[in-house]
Amino acid sequence: MKNLNCLIFCLFFLSNLCAQEIKRERIYTKLDKERMPAIQSHHRTYDNYPKSPDFSGECMVSVDQRYDKHILFYNGEKIGVFPEEAGFSAAGDVMIIDTIKGKKIIKVLNKKVHGPFYEILDYKITNGHLIVTHFDTLHETTYLYVDSSNVSFRNKYTSYCTGPIPSIWQEPCLVIRKNIFIKDSLFCSDCAMSNYRISGEHYFFSYHFSNKKTKTYFFVDDIKKDIIVDGYWSPQIDSFGNFYLPCKINDQHFVQTKNELFGPIRDMETLQYSSGAFGLIFKYQKELDELNKYYLYQNGVTYGPWDSLEIYLGIDIYYFENNGKKFLGQNGKTIFEFTGNSSIKNIAYNSSGKCLFESTNDSIFLNFKPLGKFSSVREMWLNEDGRYFILYKSDNGSDCASINGQIREFDAQNILPSAYFEHCPDAPGFILLSKNYDHFLLYNPRSDFFILDGRKHACIPEKTKFYYIKQSNSFCWLTIEGNDIYWQTVNLD
Repeated sequence: MKNLNCLIFCLFFLSNLCAQEIKRERIYTKLDKERMPAIQSHHRTYDNYPKSPDFSGECMVSVDQRYDKHILFYNGEKIGVFPEEAGFSAAGDVMIIDTIKGKKIIKVLNKKVHGPFYEILDYKITNGHLIVTHFDTLHETTYLYVDSSNVSFRNKYTSYCTGPIPSIWQEPCLVIRKNIFIKDSLFCSDCAMSNYRISGEHYFFSYHFSNKKTKTYFFVDDIKKDIIVDGYWSPQIDSFGNFYLPCKINDQHFVQTKNELFGPIRDMETLQYSSGAFGLIFKYQKELDELNKYYLYQNGVTYGPWDSLEIYLGIDIYYFENNGKKFLGQNGKTIFEFTGNSSIKNIAYNSSGKCLFESTNDSIFLNFKPLGKFSSVREMWLNEDGRYFILYKSDNGSDCASINGQIREFDAQNILPSAYFEHCPDAPGFILLSKNYDHFLLYNPRSDFFILDGRKHACIPEKTKFYYIKQSNSFCWLTIEGNDIYWQTVNLD
């Protein structure tokens, strides 16, 4: 039965070559006694939703031949044989442990070689920095390596929990006691780092003392501010340094920004915020407002009151309703008014502030100018160059993709993505877009076909993995067919 499935796949595959040139290469054949190769994937899809998502990804295949031999393939290309299985960092970097003259090193693929190291206890990449904890068994010493040097060492069997930047970490001393170090100097003892976040060159961390667990302290961008709170809710910081901390102090609710403590407000759990190059905005209600109105904070200035208010992460455009009318606003000014009973349904935008939005009457607007009506919209995206992609149903029921105004009709059957990521049993598919949005790929891991630029191609259900490789501007997919692993590529240039 397995061989029959593979034969059907090959015949169906060959019948679809006429659409685009598909390069098909067998990259490995598993030996009878070998384990099934490990396949790792890293996808960036929707990381920035709803702002211009990066649909790219990478594929790693590691073949364990035992006896400390692991063959590594990366995006269909054989990289080499290494003593340990490679892995992805959180950012998608390929981490390879190798040996030189009997000592271990760490290779970050296409970047730098680090080491040599003693016994590697732990390693990871945080915000582009490699952090390695390694142990010298001869001298019973643990070292903390950051980027290019061992910045600190402590007593034997010491373990570290790294903080928001490489020079901040905490050292467990006893079961409940910890020390926090900054730049190899003791910051506080008998304390613990309870929360931290980093974005670009900006960061914060919170900490508390074991004898004052009811109080939490915050440290922001190398500045020890007197931010002491009784409780807090989902603090954030962005790459522009905008700090946002909903908090509770003496039974009242506030928002601590980088420059001020704002409030008191009604509560901290129902806030919405957005930040970026434009600064920080958030919606709130006043502490003692019997009318339950909503207000907008923007970089120290407040606007409102309104009957309702919605904020979208990553942009300073907001939606509000007042006296039965519905609007989009920016910087305290009305920039668009919805007509009739329509209101906003979905929005996409890019870093420059251009936006694409859909109203509840199926009209879509690009930068507040109408594009037309689109029914049953499944996906809508706006890339950094201002080009848009809309996936929808036409009036005759066919599936359509509008790529910057160019329409392609096709039949996606049951592999369309769910509208706005909501669970939808009859539409469980996924989408990949090229960087310029000129090309798209629709797939469902359980389906025996996929759609590439509106044309149907065969695949093996649950044994096919799809990728958009940004570096080569290509759609690729890996298939496992019996003991063989194939890598298929369609170059989009």
